[in-house]
Amino acid sequence: MLTKIVSDVESSTPLRARLTERLREAIASGELPPGTPLRERHLCQALGISRTSLREALRALESEGLAVSVPHKGAIVAPCGRKEAEDIYATRAVLEGLLAAQFAEKASKTARVELRHIADELAEIEPPLDGPRFFEIAGRFGATIMEGAGNRLAASALSSIYLRQRQLRAAGVGGERYMEECLRGMAEISSAIGRRDAMAAEAACHRHCANLLRIALSCLAEKSGSRSASSDARKLSAGPRNDAAEADDADRESLPAGHSDVDEIA
Repeated sequence: MLTKIVSDVESSTPLRARLTERLREAIASGELPPGTPLRERHLCQALGISRTSLREALRALESEGLAVSVPHKGAIVAPCGRKEAEDIYATRAVLEGLLAAQFAEKASKTARVELRHIADELAEIEPPLDGPRFFEIAGRFGATIMEGAGNRLAASALSSIYLRQRQLRAAGVGGERYMEECLRGMAEISSAIGRRDAMAAEAACHRHCANLLRIALSCLAEKSGSRSASSDARKLSAGPRNDAAEADDADRESLPAGHSDVDEIA
């Protein structure tokens, strides 16, 4: 829960770092859904922290794209829709392609052996795919390439993209189709790297991200359609409404479902 941010991490860690990490994880995991208001007064009261510490943490989250500042309203959790998905996968394609090419060209023998072992683990996975185990192995696949490529700047930027991607998954992007494409894409990338073909590895990353984007947009469209249909059904079943009631509903819908404010989330 958000109220445990300060106490659930070693006290030797600076307060801002503890706070930023906890909020970062809450956003990436969907505990704080897209659009959630990050109101300073409520967060400071709930967490027992100063506005200065909170503002420093929020600035860090904004720099990572996990929060955005809305004029006259303050910070909110960053939206996670079609435009964000397009940006996430376009940027991921460039960064992953660069790192895969650099890995193919100059990774150590140890790193290559490790990547081959992980690729073998992925090849042994059979449907139905186990989400948590699958993404744990896939995470090691990506981390091995990032480390073996030796490009810390690109790796750091890609780590931020992976956080936004987790936010997308929490928003409903995923499922069997998504994991099957991950398997196919990583196998193609691994094969190109095994041949030390940097251009083929980079091209495989671009194809993989393009396929993932198509699946992500399909998932988001399906979820949006379900919400619209549910909303229409509620309106039909409710019958005529007066303007005051509709305005009240609009106010309530501006907050995440099931929550009246930030300090009640989780």
